[in-house]
Amino acid sequence: MMGKTNNKMGWGWLLLLLLPLAAACAAPRTETPPATLQAVLSSSPIWEGIDHNHVAVLQEQALGSGQLLLYQWQNESAETCLATAYLINLNGEWQTHDTFYTACHAEPAFLAAHSGNSTAESPYGPARFSTAYGVSKDGHAVRVVWADGQVSYIPLQNGSFLVARNGNIAVERVELVDSANNVLTIEDWQGSTLN
Repeated sequence: MMGKTNNKMGWGWLLLLLLPLAAACAAPRTETPPATLQAVLSSSPIWEGIDHNHVAVLQEQALGSGQLLLYQWQNESAETCLATAYLINLNGEWQTHDTFYTACHAEPAFLAAHSGNSTAESPYGPARFSTAYGVSKDGHAVRVVWADGQVSYIPLQNGSFLVARNGNIAVERVELVDSANNVLTIEDWQGSTLN
């Protein structure tokens, strides 16, 4: 009789241990885009030598059916590096689709960059999009002047800015402005090509 009681208790414990495991496997993965980005950066040989704990997501924006992230880190020379990553959610799991980064700079007071491509095809996101992004220790906002004449006014958040538009549109310049809309500095790419 004693053996049967212990056997029933053993099955009960086993059932208690397996139920949470089965539930965890059945639940959709709900990692956030920043957590997914951290996982990708820590597992990719391209990012070897970078302290992934010091990668900071500065901004996150919905774009198409995904999320566009602006993030920064310091390289082994203690220079500030910026990048964007486009993540899409497929079957409840976030996956990186595109990532683009700028050259790293030592202690930049103002750093602006632009990129323009996503090879994503619908329904996973915009067929193509263009971005302007950067960081600044000063200023209130940036004006992004696009090659088609459109101007985007973007207030700084967390000392950074990020703007995206559908289409492959070159960025001609980014102007850092103060709260009175006075230009503090300009990053000019007029005449350059984007992709």
